Amino acid sequence: MNTKTIGVLTPLLDGFYFNGILQGIHHAVRTNNAHLILFQTMDSQMSRVTYQRFLGMEEIGAWIVLLNAVTDPSYIEQLEKTGKPIICSPYQGGFHNAGIFIVNNEQGGYDSTSHLIQHGHQRIASVFSSKNPECLLRHEGYLRALNEHDIPYDPELVYDMDDLWEANGVHAANLMKQRGFPFTAVTVASDMMAIGIAETIRQWGLSVPDDIAIIGFDNMDAARQKSITSVEQPLFSRGSHMAEILLQQMDGGMEQTAHLYKEPTALVIRESCGCKPTESYIPSVEMPAKNAQETIDYLARVIQRNHHIAHEMVRADGSKIKDLSWLKFTDYSWACLALWNASGSLTIDSIYTSKTESPLAAGETYEEQCFPPSSLHSLMKPDEALSIHTIRTEDREWGYMVLIGRIDDNNRTSNYKFDTMTHSLDLVAYTLEREAMYQEARDREARIEIVTSTTNDGIFDWDLKNHEISWNKKIIRILGNIGTNMHAKELFERIYPDDRRGLIRIIQQHFREHMLFHAEFRLRQADNHYAWVSAAGEAIRDADGTPLRMIGSIVDITERKLSEERIRYIAYHDALTDLPNRRHIYEQIAERCRAGGRFAVMLLDLDRFKNINDSLGHSVGDKLLQQIARLLHSLTGPGDMVARLGGDEFIILSGRLDQPKDAARLAEQIVSSMGSQFRIDGHFVFVTPSIGISYFPEHGTDQETLVKNADLAMYHAKENGKNQVQSYDPRMSTVSLERLTLENHIRGALDNKEFQLYYQPQYDTESSRIVGMEALIRWFSPEHGMITPLKFIPLAEETGLILPISEWVLSQACSDNKLLLDQGFEPLIVSVNISADQFTDMHFVSQVERILTHTGLPAELLCLEITESVAIRNLELTIRHLNDLITLGVQIALDDFGTGNSSLSLVKSLPLHMIKIDRAFVRDMTLSPANMAVFDTILSLARGLNLECCAEGVETAEQFKIVSDKYCGLVQGYFFSKPVPLSDLDAFLREMGSGPQEEED
Repeated sequence: MNTKTIGVLTPLLDGFYFNGILQGIHHAVRTNNAHLILFQTMDSQMSRVTYQRFLGMEEIGAWIVLLNAVTDPSYIEQLEKTGKPIICSPYQGGFHNAGIFIVNNEQGGYDSTSHLIQHGHQRIASVFSSKNPECLLRHEGYLRALNEHDIPYDPELVYDMDDLWEANGVHAANLMKQRGFPFTAVTVASDMMAIGIAETIRQWGLSVPDDIAIIGFDNMDAARQKSITSVEQPLFSRGSHMAEILLQQMDGGMEQTAHLYKEPTALVIRESCGCKPTESYIPSVEMPAKNAQETIDYLARVIQRNHHIAHEMVRADGSKIKDLSWLKFTDYSWACLALWNASGSLTIDSIYTSKTESPLAAGETYEEQCFPPSSLHSLMKPDEALSIHTIRTEDREWGYMVLIGRIDDNNRTSNYKFDTMTHSLDLVAYTLEREAMYQEARDREARIEIVTSTTNDGIFDWDLKNHEISWNKKIIRILGNIGTNMHAKELFERIYPDDRRGLIRIIQQHFREHMLFHAEFRLRQADNHYAWVSAAGEAIRDADGTPLRMIGSIVDITERKLSEERIRYIAYHDALTDLPNRRHIYEQIAERCRAGGRFAVMLLDLDRFKNINDSLGHSVGDKLLQQIARLLHSLTGPGDMVARLGGDEFIILSGRLDQPKDAARLAEQIVSSMGSQFRIDGHFVFVTPSIGISYFPEHGTDQETLVKNADLAMYHAKENGKNQVQSYDPRMSTVSLERLTLENHIRGALDNKEFQLYYQPQYDTESSRIVGMEALIRWFSPEHGMITPLKFIPLAEETGLILPISEWVLSQACSDNKLLLDQGFEPLIVSVNISADQFTDMHFVSQVERILTHTGLPAELLCLEITESVAIRNLELTIRHLNDLITLGVQIALDDFGTGNSSLSLVKSLPLHMIKIDRAFVRDMTLSPANMAVFDTILSLARGLNLECCAEGVETAEQFKIVSDKYCGLVQGYFFSKPVPLSDLDAFLREMGSGPQEEED
């Protein structure tokens, strides 16, 4: 007696729905000693049917078709023509003579709605998907229940979703919220959507079932976990009954008819409807976890399995993937890969097995109707099933994967998007596709190699009598589809105009003088782009030496030319701004000098650029340079060239000199355009230029002289106050010499004791007494007289003398203050300005401590002033140094507050004692309410941070009155005293009542 075999066509094998039915089918088949073959018909995206073959038709005696497993009418017709019994579930799906197994979905929808009505609910919502036929029936049950209980239908309570997943439930909950939750209960067409709704509304503070009662459909394991009342689908029993009916029909015990079979549903009561649960949670096929630890173990197994499969397949080559060794990380015990061959039959390509034997061997061939052979059933254990999966890509169907594994594999998922096995089979298909492409590429490469070995690149043949030129396919690959021959005139019209005359000259020279022909030129391709080519050839001549034809080769050298051009561009352009660099502009200036004619050289340097770099960082500085480069380029025109020399220096070669003042006008235009602020990374940055101009030939006849004199003019602009234009004057060379002399003299000024400290008193508005003084350096040179700090401080910074000078200032100020203290004067706090280089020295704090120890001045009588730009230069070091200084007892003041580029949050982050308001704010505060508001804001900030405040530059009685009335603690300025030497300070202090107290007799 032949063993009966049932074939099952199913979209997927895994998950709650499909696997639940398949387990019932498998159970009935095994119980009746029959065989079962499962066919997965959908692709990994569930977007199309990929199986429409007739494998195993000789063995299979009946069919079960689940859901939309087959959709093509012609395939359905052929399947019915076999005359074998067919059962479809849950709907007919295009079959005419098949039995139909359905769940009584309409009754399930009715029961769930009626149950909610029994709880007293009158406003009941329905969430379903009209795209799903079973859902439509469940919704009809909802409508019937409303009608029978005389509850009016309200379309506002109906939510028609695209699908049945949890995400669709979340979307439904959001729609409910938008409508104001116009209901007290909801019946949902799937458990996953019900869970999505319940979890979402709980996050909004609503209670299930107190605020909204919920009933789902399917009775999934997840619904049991969440205590969701649900309508149970009889999946297992449905599958079992379908198989049993087919087996009876195959035996002849039942007539094969298009009979409708209905499986009843049952309402499973839990908490979400408002009832007390009638069952405890028992895990089902979907999630076999009995407690939290088993859940963790399950997820760990799934993750590890998926990781192993992905790792094995991604790192493997084609042969490794095809040998199926990666299946060792799954629970499948046997598998084979069968591929279509040229004759239309299937050949076993590879076999995987964990069993002791295999009835199939690689290389065996089977016809479609005979595959898989029935001998495979002998391999299976009672809990295993045989499944067939299509291996295909978008372009072709490769064959099939046959798998034997447990029907209740718990490592599977109900969500096709996460089905690693299905996706792994996709990788097998694409591996086969890739290997085929590789082979095609290798074959093509072999053919090209043969051609290349017999030709010298692109070959052309020029008939000089009829002027026809023909060529091989290599030239067509260079130029595109322009045909295999062309008239010489047409070809020469394709040559780049600038190259044409030179090429004709070389060709004529070759014909006339028998010289080797070789030329490089640009040739227009079929798409009108130009390709650089290298052409070489030889003329074939008659007995008289007259050229008859010319044969040669053409090579595409476009990439080489582009590389050369890129290298040249890099060599002649600045990497940051993309402007021409020093080398480029110097060559252009030298060339203009040789050519003659009037032109100008302008050298531009940015004022205070170093402060921007120090305060905001090099990234902002670089972006500022890029913006300025674009601005300069936009202001210049034909005949001009803008270049970057380096750092913050730019140079402009201006050839537009119809009038002598044209260059100066351009320079003034640049100064004006740079007067507005630049916005960079959230900062508003102000920067001004100093520009020097030299003219050819008045100020030089060579590049070096012109640049040097423009540089002198630029430095003269800086010394005159910056943000201006200066043309070169021969007298500037004298000034430059004076500057060099000054630089030489400053080197000996410290040793020669030419520096002196002046002190400007600080007045306390509350006590009306002098409480401090600021130390200010002066240089009295025997050769140059008194030199202001504005002149010699930049020189000291450039020459590196700023550190020893700064140390002398600090030491002398402490000594002078200690002297006043020893003479009996009231204790005064001496303030000393600290330079950036001095403050960022790693040993600065120990230097201060050493000076205090050496001079004996109490630390609390020393105040160190730093500017915002110094503070932000290295914020981490700044905070560390300031904390160490405060530990010593030293006072800290932030000088010139409001003039830097830092944010106000800097003040909050620094350990400070005092803010010094810059003299500009004091000077301008009476000019407008806005200026006064700025002054008030700074005072308010200081008070809010519990900091002392000192107003600098108070020069009038009006300013003093305003500052005093606003309770600014300290005042400093010419209204009280200009900076004076220590000897004059002695007299001033006595006059102000701060002198030594006379001892009483």
